[in-house]
Amino acid sequence: MEYNELNELAWSKLPTELRERAVNILLENFGDPFFIEVSKLIWENGLNNWIPEFWHFGQGMEVRNILRQPEIGGPGIFDSELPPLPEYYGREISNWDDYYIQVLECAVGIRSLTD
Repeated sequence: MEYNELNELAWSKLPTELRERAVNILLENFGDPFFIEVSKLIWENGLNNWIPEFWHFGQGMEVRNILRQPEIGGPGIFDSELPPLPEYYGREISNWDDYYIQVLECAVGIRSLTD
């Protein structure tokens, strides 16, 4: 499965209520400089491949951890609450690795909550 296909499949499976909770967690925990950086990465690298590997393992890990257990803004969303992607993994696995990018795109206005 292509990277973009996985992103679209994962986003289509994520319920709107979880999308909204996740976006709100990010907005409550990260400031404008962070979202400007994300927007810049998207602008420079294109929508389908904007996350550099070093970012995924650094700031991306911070994003995933905040989504699981935010410092403020109420309870997080645990991996077990996310829809599994057996089409990709061949078994019932769900984790923020497959969803956080789309939530970031939504938080900066590239993606709609209801797409």
